[in-house]
Amino acid sequence: MNGQAKGGSWIIRVSAIFALLTLLGAMAVSLYLLVDPHNRAQQEDELQALHRQLDDVNRRIEQLQQPVQPSDKAAAAAFERDLKQHELLLTELRSERGQAEDRIKYASDLLKEVKETEDRTRSAAASFLGIFGALAALLLGQNYWQFRGWKEAADQSLEEIKGVQPDIDIIRATRRTLENRLPKYIQDVQHDLVELKLSAGPAVAKMHEIDHLAYLSNTEMRFKEKRTADEATQYLLSLLEAARGHVFQKTYYGAGYRLQEFFHIMQQHPDAVTSSDKAKAHSTRAFVYYKLLAQISSAPSWIRDLRSGEADQLRQLAFAELKKAQECDGNWARSYFVEALLYSRQYVPERVKGQQKDDMFLEGQRKAILIYQGLITRGAATLETGVWQNLACCLKRVADISGQKSDYESFKTELNKFPTDQQVRQASVESGRPETEEVFVWQSTLQDEELFGKVDKINRDDYRSFWEGLLDNKVKLRKWRDDLAEIKKTAGSKMTGWVL
Repeated sequence: MNGQAKGGSWIIRVSAIFALLTLLGAMAVSLYLLVDPHNRAQQEDELQALHRQLDDVNRRIEQLQQPVQPSDKAAAAAFERDLKQHELLLTELRSERGQAEDRIKYASDLLKEVKETEDRTRSAAASFLGIFGALAALLLGQNYWQFRGWKEAADQSLEEIKGVQPDIDIIRATRRTLENRLPKYIQDVQHDLVELKLSAGPAVAKMHEIDHLAYLSNTEMRFKEKRTADEATQYLLSLLEAARGHVFQKTYYGAGYRLQEFFHIMQQHPDAVTSSDKAKAHSTRAFVYYKLLAQISSAPSWIRDLRSGEADQLRQLAFAELKKAQECDGNWARSYFVEALLYSRQYVPERVKGQQKDDMFLEGQRKAILIYQGLITRGAATLETGVWQNLACCLKRVADISGQKSDYESFKTELNKFPTDQQVRQASVESGRPETEEVFVWQSTLQDEELFGKVDKINRDDYRSFWEGLLDNKVKLRKWRDDLAEIKKTAGSKMTGWVL
């Protein structure tokens, strides 16, 4: 770097000196041409030619004025005859001499005037050129010192760059590490994480790492204006996993910001991620809207009234995102699961009251039931065990609100179709997924307040008896009564008065 700086300084100095010498040489030549009188020769030659012509005329006049004596009478007679002609010729020569003198006088005056004008012009031009040369030399000197200042600043900048070179090396090493490790983090999270459920600690920790590396601290990746296809893919997948991490941590606004960035970048690189990843992003965004809507619906009535417009907008956005998810990938079960959640829990707007509210609520439950049953038919419930529990809750709500025996019988019939805990475990093993707490679907059901907190139009004793027989048939690997006692002991007074 120092060698380059010295080479640049030498070039600047040589260039400045060469420019100065060129300017001085041009000034000297110009001054020489201005004061050199050789360009007056043509006018002086013309004047000398007029003088020679005048001398010639004078000589001829003098010759004609010489007295001539005739030698005899015959010559005298000839002389007399030619005298008149001689006088005429002499008169013409004298007239010619007068004209020549007038032309000489005019040419002399004109030449004198031209010389005076030329002298004044040359003097003014010489003065102007001298002043211009002085100013040019001053400006050139100023530029030289300015170039020198730039050179010193450049040297200082190079020294500063040299000082931060170790930091640059660290940044480059970090970038290489990021390029190697971030895809592995994403792959691990996608493999280990159970969507929208409580996940293993390592997966959440890796999500935080992804969020930190790709969104929070890496300004180069986050604010980069132009990306290659590989860079866009890596950043989009990082944003998606970071958003899911915030969903698990229940920081829904944080998840929303990551998803907003995801869709912004995806517009610039529509082919950077697969249709399945797009469906995953849309369904995750819909779930975020669902949870924000749930926060509003659980607030006091005066807050719900205040935010009713926001709740309506969130509901519309959630259904729109689910439609987009299903258009991207119709086989993505998560979008249907979230759609069922919306119908069963957040389908009725706050402004709907009275019987219309009850009718609309039942309509939402029945829509959700159809979706859950469709997921079970497709085998998606083996990957999302919450489908069975949610379906049981929807069927129970319909039976308990309507009071119809047919609805209660449908509830019983559907729950009798549910798999045993042994079948759930086997399905998890066959899917190749690691065994998690999700296999304990019946133990999770025992803690559901919606199912056992209270009953209204359903007979309480019959309901308890049905569940006891159902659990005896479905729970094979454990003793459900012992598990229930442990659950109640942990919950304390919360489960007092429950049906079971």
